Amino acid sequence: MHRKTGKDGIKMIERKGNLLKYTGALSVLLFFFLCYVASLYTPSFSLWKNAYSDLGTHMSGCPGIFNYSLIFLIAPLMGAFSFYLIKIARGKIQTVGASFILQSSTFLAFIGIFPKGRGPHDFVAFWFFMSYFIGILLWSVKEDSPRKVLGIVLFLLFLIGFIIPFPSVALAETYALILILIFTTTIALSQQPKE
Repeated sequence: MHRKTGKDGIKMIERKGNLLKYTGALSVLLFFFLCYVASLYTPSFSLWKNAYSDLGTHMSGCPGIFNYSLIFLIAPLMGAFSFYLIKIARGKIQTVGASFILQSSTFLAFIGIFPKGRGPHDFVAFWFFMSYFIGILLWSVKEDSPRKVLGIVLFLLFLIGFIIPFPSVALAETYALILILIFTTTIALSQQPKE
């Protein structure tokens, strides 16, 4: 009978910790999927006219799908991804960048807590995106050349999104979420050795 040693336990924790690198991309993909599910209960919802937050209001046939998935599933997954970034950070700047992404996951949960039209909804929705992209920029400053360029380009594309005349808020949000998906997928698929 093989007896586990302390080193075996550490290796198991490291393997499970490395699974965290996929939680960023998974959170964005789950968001899109759960918005699709919520839209099935809200026939009036349109990507061309609404904001995703409309799926969490009284206009939705089942606002809990949107709100509770943000609070209890998607925000924690984004938070887990930020902990992975903190784990592999190479210096204080990347740690601060990862902390901004952690902060954005808190704002994401608040979007579910404060549905559209209530309290600080617009504030937390805006700062979810701003915090995430500030985090991407700070994280990327310390990266190797191709990933540094990618992070800076993603941040600039996010800023350009403010002047693109999207026909709806949902399409603007989709644009920003695709940029986040590119960042999180790049991190998940690349090796990030700590120096």
